[in-house]
Amino acid sequence: MAGEILKILEDAKKVYPDLEVDVTVSDLMAQTGLSEGNVVRVMGKDAGQVEEVALKITEELKSWPEVISAGWSYAEDQPLMELAIDPAKVLLAGQVSAQVAQSVRQAIVGETVGYAEISGSKLPVVFKAHSDSVGTLEDLENLYLPAASTGQTATPMGLRLGNVVEVNRTRSPFVLQRTNGQRVVEIALEVAPDAISEVDKRIADYLSTLEMPAGVSVDRGMMEKFKLEVYDDLILTAALAIILIYMVMASQFEGFLSPLIIMVTLPLALIGSAIFLFVYDRTLNISGIIGMIILSGIVVNNGIVLVDYINQLRRRGMGLEEATVKGAGDRLRAILMTALTTILGLLPQALSLNSYTNIQIPMALAVMGGLLTSTLLTLTVVPCIYYLLEKARKKVRERG
Repeated sequence: MAGEILKILEDAKKVYPDLEVDVTVSDLMAQTGLSEGNVVRVMGKDAGQVEEVALKITEELKSWPEVISAGWSYAEDQPLMELAIDPAKVLLAGQVSAQVAQSVRQAIVGETVGYAEISGSKLPVVFKAHSDSVGTLEDLENLYLPAASTGQTATPMGLRLGNVVEVNRTRSPFVLQRTNGQRVVEIALEVAPDAISEVDKRIADYLSTLEMPAGVSVDRGMMEKFKLEVYDDLILTAALAIILIYMVMASQFEGFLSPLIIMVTLPLALIGSAIFLFVYDRTLNISGIIGMIILSGIVVNNGIVLVDYINQLRRRGMGLEEATVKGAGDRLRAILMTALTTILGLLPQALSLNSYTNIQIPMALAVMGGLLTSTLLTLTVVPCIYYLLEKARKKVRERG
């Protein structure tokens, strides 16, 4: 929705060049670092070279059909009024430049001199000039700045601001961002949801071939680095989760073969997660990976129930084939009901239309899709694998 609104506003600005638009997108995904937006960061010592490269990249990105909008918040300079203080003239009036600057700030912005408690709320008391007295540049030049008393017999001199300052009208970026002493420009992109991966790869290819002046560098921003670190941590977490699950099952079954058979449900679950995310046009982001990690602990339950019951039937004297078929049939209802209750419980979360709950949708889809396919395949694939491996193990024992 945000992308569509930005696209409409971009088209409107082309029709009405004088139109000024300021849009702020509030998105929980962005606040948590899970946003699917893109940022390109340009850094360098020379501000002019940095802005030149940033402008070149911005114009290139805007030409891509997959990019809805691209720009940086301070690409256009803002009007600025600069007061250049003449220290000599200020000194003749018995003051110093710092006093003048402080007095001007106090007149325009104000200074907190205390606090007052009104209806239980503590409110600041701000001392400043009346807005009518500093409403124009002429008013500011006529501002009278009294000198502080020195405690001596001579009467301290005040001064008129216009007599000791030179007013320069200029333009300057509204925001200046620096990192390690380098000027930084961040280019923000709004990308079509179905082209995020493609644009990511295309940006990487474009930046790798971009010729830049000496001392200027480009990267994908701190958020991109943070997300890559999170992905690495999640991969490690998933690996540890699988190892721990296998160790617990190995201790329960007192062997290594049965847990290995049950672990087959994990890739079966990943197939369902990928299908659901693809069908509902969702990318595999951090939320989806967390859902898959959660899923790894859920899907093995069905396999444990099924394999454990088949083992019980065999211990009662039932044959391998008969126990496998009967175990799958007897546990069919229990496994289906367990999976169905979990899927239905996640359904409202997956169908949520609130923009502030988008973070949970990929997680719910990953769990639902994985649980659906793993449940259906557990009742068919796992018994077959169990039968084939147990039959092979029996032959090995007979030969030994």
